[in-house]
Amino acid sequence: MSPAKNFLCIAAFLASVPACSHIPPPIVSFGVCVNQAISGQVNAIITEVETDLASEQYLSLLTDLGKRVGWTVVDCAVQEVLGASQAKHESAPSDALSATKVAHAKAWLARGGTAMEREGASMEIAILNESSKLTTTDLAFIAAAVDYQMREHVAPAWGMEPWPVSAYTALPAAADQLHPLFIMDSIGVPDALGDHNDVAGFIFERVLPPADPTDATVVSHECAEAFVNPTCNLFEPMPGGRQIAREVGDPVEATGYPVQVTIDGVTRTIMVSNFVLPSFFQAGSKGPWDYMQQLSGPFAMLGGGYEIIEDASGTVSDVFAHGDRLRARLLAFKHADPRSRTSRIHALRAGLKRGTPAGDVRPGAG
Repeated sequence: MSPAKNFLCIAAFLASVPACSHIPPPIVSFGVCVNQAISGQVNAIITEVETDLASEQYLSLLTDLGKRVGWTVVDCAVQEVLGASQAKHESAPSDALSATKVAHAKAWLARGGTAMEREGASMEIAILNESSKLTTTDLAFIAAAVDYQMREHVAPAWGMEPWPVSAYTALPAAADQLHPLFIMDSIGVPDALGDHNDVAGFIFERVLPPADPTDATVVSHECAEAFVNPTCNLFEPMPGGRQIAREVGDPVEATGYPVQVTIDGVTRTIMVSNFVLPSFFQAGSKGPWDYMQQLSGPFAMLGGGYEIIEDASGTVSDVFAHGDRLRARLLAFKHADPRSRTSRIHALRAGLKRGTPAGDVRPGAG
């Protein structure tokens, strides 16, 4: 079935289609890497790859390198560095540089993706209104506000090319480069405002309509996270051998800020979600750590937020801001539904074995 027909099927059966767990594509086989021809190319770039993996900008650096020498060569070199760095980290667990290289190498190899995605071709987020509670005008203002935030705030903060965000009345026949987000009156997930889906390799979001049409916080939260971590499999290193999911909205998801957008001479003030910055994932970094400058440090949380943490043993758990017992109970519904980003991250990280809530901690302690 063609990609366009797949998308049309998704749109037609959106309310009832069962979601499938997405497993990242396998990395390049070892047999390919020991091929004499490619081994020489790998040896020629191994030092550059090792340097790139030590940088927080490793994704863009390796992407640029892949465009020059080819993805297979880069993947094989990353595997070489991963093996050496793992051995060094096992012999010297306190070696932070080795731990960083291991985490970045694993994230790169798990990233996979199509050639278009790996070469940095722009996707577009298509927001479609399947709800009876929003008008076409409401949808246009929500999309315009999230597009403004993407272009002016999220993408520049993350050093990435922005994905356009547009309002659509229906999915077009050629939808290969679209990331759909459907606003629906019901998504069938108790106490959840939105979920993340993967059907036959096509990823899309579903969210409930806001009670106030000037509130785009849930939509912008989902768009920012889909942009920075589209396949839910990117983790960043933390002190003590732990790793944290690269979810930019969760730690600060109870906070937002207004943006103004004008359409046909009419101006509305729309609320969008706060999000964390790259510095949030860097131990010892200087602030700010979130766009609204409310966090106290790297890996901290605001009230109402949570984080997905993998400890040194490989156990994946949810960690909540202090006192958020209610938040922990509500999040349990996300674990029960395989379509949510939370459930998806746990499944990908632990071989479809979901983690369990780890209780609550004070902001900054996690």
